[in-house]
Amino acid sequence: MSSVLHEFPEAFATRINKILEMPDPVPGNRVNGWFGGYGCRWCKCSRAWFTVLPFDMQSVAETVANMFMNAGLHDVTITLEGGVSKADGGKGYQVSARL
Repeated sequence: MSSVLHEFPEAFATRINKILEMPDPVPGNRVNGWFGGYGCRWCKCSRAWFTVLPFDMQSVAETVANMFMNAGLHDVTITLEGGVSKADGGKGYQVSARL
């Protein structure tokens, strides 16, 4: 499976969004407060997928992390999106998976 991830990283992000029943996030910009929405996106510069989920979806974040690990990725983490807690106005959890 990891060869598919290397060849079609954007398609894998779209597949995760379909499983989550979320639209593909848009790029963050000044107008949207640098938050492009929930869901999974591929970042070519970082060579990583970033999946942002609301705070009430922690178990889903864990499942997404397991999907990446089962696909053969080893550098997978779950953190607060932007490092910001819910009390401080954060958006949720971020699953990061690097090639």
